[in-house]
Amino acid sequence: MSTTNIKNTSTKILVRRFNPDELALSYNALCNHLYPWDGVVNTPFGAAQCLVEPLQVTDIHNHHEGETFFIMEGEGEITVDGESTPIAAGDVVYFVPFTSHAIRNTSPTQNLLLLTIYWEDMNLSAGIAQKKAQQPIITSKRVWVAPPPVTPNGDLHLGHLSGPYIAADVYVRSLKMQGVEAYYTSGGHDSEGYVLTTAEKLGMTGKELADKASKEVRQTMQKANIHVDYFWRPDKSEEYVKFVHDFFLKLYNKGFIVKKETPSLYCPSCDKLLFQSYIQGECPQCGDESQANSCENCGRSNNHDELKNVHCATCGTKPIERPLEKLYFQVKPFEKQLRAYYRTVKMAPRLHAICEQAILDGLIERPISQVTDWGMTIPLEGFENQRLETWFELAPGQCFYGVGKMAEQAGLDGNWESFWKSPEADVVQFFGFDNGYFYALLFPAIYLAYDADIQLPKVFVNNEFYHLEGSKFSTSRRHVIWGADILKEYSSDVVRFYVSYTRPETDNTNFSKSEFKATLEQELNQQWNQWINEVSERLERQYQGVVPYPGAWSDFHQTFYKDLNNLTKTIKIAYQAETFSPQKVSHSLCEWVRLARRFGKAEAFLATVNSKKDETRTAMALELMAVKQFALLIAPIMPNFGERLWKSLGFQESIFNNTWKSELEFVAGGTKINALPKVVFTADV
Repeated sequence: MSTTNIKNTSTKILVRRFNPDELALSYNALCNHLYPWDGVVNTPFGAAQCLVEPLQVTDIHNHHEGETFFIMEGEGEITVDGESTPIAAGDVVYFVPFTSHAIRNTSPTQNLLLLTIYWEDMNLSAGIAQKKAQQPIITSKRVWVAPPPVTPNGDLHLGHLSGPYIAADVYVRSLKMQGVEAYYTSGGHDSEGYVLTTAEKLGMTGKELADKASKEVRQTMQKANIHVDYFWRPDKSEEYVKFVHDFFLKLYNKGFIVKKETPSLYCPSCDKLLFQSYIQGECPQCGDESQANSCENCGRSNNHDELKNVHCATCGTKPIERPLEKLYFQVKPFEKQLRAYYRTVKMAPRLHAICEQAILDGLIERPISQVTDWGMTIPLEGFENQRLETWFELAPGQCFYGVGKMAEQAGLDGNWESFWKSPEADVVQFFGFDNGYFYALLFPAIYLAYDADIQLPKVFVNNEFYHLEGSKFSTSRRHVIWGADILKEYSSDVVRFYVSYTRPETDNTNFSKSEFKATLEQELNQQWNQWINEVSERLERQYQGVVPYPGAWSDFHQTFYKDLNNLTKTIKIAYQAETFSPQKVSHSLCEWVRLARRFGKAEAFLATVNSKKDETRTAMALELMAVKQFALLIAPIMPNFGERLWKSLGFQESIFNNTWKSELEFVAGGTKINALPKVVFTADV
């Protein structure tokens, strides 16, 4: 842009000439920023001229400023929060803060020129941001929730439980408390190469290990109070094989699966072609040690021919390359749909970065066959000695077939389509970030290849790694705490509490046995159990265990009530899928107890003053309200404790039966309460 000064006898005229050659690219539009004008005037608003070239569209985006577009030349289409309308010269468009918008020039020859003016109103922005946070993305009355099926090469350890498995159960329970028809599926995915490599070390067959480990996994889930609506074992069903075969053939016949001759790795010492966990090397992106699947350090996908310094994971020999015709799934054709999807799906920034980088890398085709006799057969002539790659099998297996069987078992109408193609149902997927490429990129591409009408998941909830005493859990190094072992010693409630309290949501976190014991003592025993004991004693001493009706309110009562409401809103937002944080819930409930104890201790002084009896019974009623709401908010994480606390307050129905209300409610006056239960530390009976 250029500034021209023109002088006359009375004034100084500053003219900024429009120069298309000086336009800078911003949000995929060519822009000339006008105000504030450096060195001339600092305006309380910003302004820019923007040019959208023929048939181009701006990047969809939102920001905290309010904004107005003045369309000066041309015509096009504007999309705001998913709704589109035509625009032309002379039109004026206004956006409130945080409104997602993009503008498309529909003319093949004429530029679209507009003037944008934008300004800050932080009070308005804060109010809109808060309102948006309180409006959940998942609004359907039927939701399917699933962590990845377990690789049955061993039982679940504490690292597994801290990630998607307990978290998914917590989310499902919170949905049921809101009256949502929520379902949780899991299973044992036998086709994984890790089952074979582990079985070989243990002197077992792959099937023997898969059967043994799947049984142990189910038992550990039950001990951890994880309720699974359907647990599938694919090797047990001919129907499952046919379903996956039909799925594969549909994609093959559409041309999305192609044959391609590429180098495969052969180990001369082991005399076998290597795949998956049999291949060890260095990640080409981050340099960390990785196997031929995905990198646990950076989360990027690794094909076997991309690894550096590769060797056989069994014997350490450098493999020989041999040409082999294999099958590849074409991801690239779905770039446009994936880009559009990532503008709507809710996921963590790190996962978003993995997906964005994969797109920038060119969406490399994914090998989906491997030479082995372990896993799903391929219904294609010439590939009798190969098997489907485990992640390709999972897309239809877990997410379609498994959901269909769950729906059938639950007596629901329809099959897998009742979740994946119905506007009245939602899908939320839980997984560790190292599985992020598969669930957030490969699976959506596979679904779109199968059926363009698929309703993709609205939210991905992923987690980082949970370390043990400062380093990764490792079965091979015996650096592990098995879920079954810790659940023999401690109740499922306290284990669920602690893995929620320390859940690796945005960064790696650590389990330490000493810190675990210290937290249980400091928070659950000295704070939670003490609070419950204090409320019970005051209720018995002052009202013989009968809930009083509230009376007069003091300013202190109103402040406490307001604080409870604010904390309730914070915790309920942390239970929403797009902002899901059991860690925030558990820490906030620790603050809840401290707040309630301070209130109870302060109000206890008024109980000795006869003239303050009306205020004293209000205080007692508010304390019991706090206990009731606490039971509701902790129940998804600590279901046994929450249920016992709920029932002790006189409620007959289950706490998981549509019990969450929009407002806090008193425990009914006149209710007789014998004793409030405490947190149980020893293993569940």
